[in-house]
Amino acid sequence: MGQSGVDVILRDEALKKFPFSIECKSTESINLRDFIQQAKSNQKEGTDWMVVIRTKSISDVIVVMSWDSFEKLYKGEINV
Repeated sequence: MGQSGVDVILRDEALKKFPFSIECKSTESINLRDFIQQAKSNQKEGTDWMVVIRTKSISDVIVVMSWDSFEKLYKGEINV
C-alpha cells in the first residue's frame, strides 16, 4: 500500500511463465476504469496487465484483463 508499481512482483522463471503486471484491489467500491488505468500505468514491458479484485459483497475473487490477454491464455500462447 502506498508503494508505486505493480502489486505482485514476478521475476525470472515466474515472469516468463506468467507475464502479467498485476494490480490487486481489496475494496467494496469497484471502479474498473480507475483500476485498469492504474494497472496499465504500472505495466512492465513485455507483460500484459491484470487486475485482481476481492470484495466482501462478491464471494469470488475477480480477475479483469483485456480480451487479447484472455485469448492468449485460452489458446495456450502463455504457458502457465
